[in-house]
Amino acid sequence: IGDLSKSLNLLSGKIEELKVMDEDTKLYTRNFIMRQLKEEIDRGMLYHRPSSFALFGIDNFKEYESMQDEKLIFEIIGLIGNILMGGIEGIDKVALFDDGKFAVLIPESNKKEAYRIAEDMRKGVEKFRFPLKVRIQGRNPTVSAGLSENPIDGVTVEELVDKAKKSLDAAFESGGNKVV
Repeated sequence: IGDLSKSLNLLSGKIEELKVMDEDTKLYTRNFIMRQLKEEIDRGMLYHRPSSFALFGIDNFKEYESMQDEKLIFEIIGLIGNILMGGIEGIDKVALFDDGKFAVLIPESNKKEAYRIAEDMRKGVEKFRFPLKVRIQGRNPTVSAGLSENPIDGVTVEELVDKAKKSLDAAFESGGNKVV
């Protein structure tokens, strides 16, 4: 029974790793978007085309987390995920990344094009009228984003994600609700 239990745990872990969609938000999973980013980097290097990656984060997410119950946090994440999904086209993809963060893969786009797309998505969140129950002190949630581009900012998944994280942190530190 010990071996069977161990095998089931391994199988369950593998299934989780291979999942493409998050059941709650209907967004892509982090593992899936990282595999897709690797493919886009490889394709971009082969065909000499850019590919951009954006990391969006909910401004003041820890404040929302501390003041809202888990159900409302999921509602905020779901609403923002839907807004971000509405801002993509064609082969772009949006994924749930981690706590209050979303990854957006923007193939065939340089950073200037990705900035325009990300800024439109940010404005979409800013203009959305969230239900009163998810606001903090009457304020709507907003998002910031950090961008990176292959090959300018890196040629590996880790380099692009790291650059996007650093840019997102810069956006947060400068007051939020912006794309860097």
